[in-house]
Amino acid sequence: MGGILPNVPARRHPLGCLRLVGAALAAAVLVGGCGEAETQPRDTVTTEATSTTAFASTTVPPDTGQPPPESVATEFMGLTKADAIALAESQGRPWRIAREDGDSFPLTLDYSENRVNFEIDDGTVTLATFG
Repeated sequence: MGGILPNVPARRHPLGCLRLVGAALAAAVLVGGCGEAETQPRDTVTTEATSTTAFASTTVPPDTGQPPPESVATEFMGLTKADAIALAESQGRPWRIAREDGDSFPLTLDYSENRVNFEIDDGTVTLATFG
């Protein structure tokens, strides 16, 4: 028995072949779009953008048990407790006693660059830091 067209077997129908050719062309078009960019110039506007990115250091300095040098308030060190408090108040600086004669006091963890923290031994300021 013949196919749809006379004298053409059903297995070799010409439209079946066209379907294969159409699928091959579609695949070629899709793959062809992945090739190199177009070489003809276009009307384009090129702009340059600059970007600044800041990176924080991930290196942590070793803990020496001492405050960083920039936070030490040297002008208070060596003063008596009363004189150090009077100087801080005359400068309008808040102050607090972090340690006195071996007793450490609980402190808040907020940072105030203007505040002076005193460590006192035998009535004398042995360490004063800002923060």
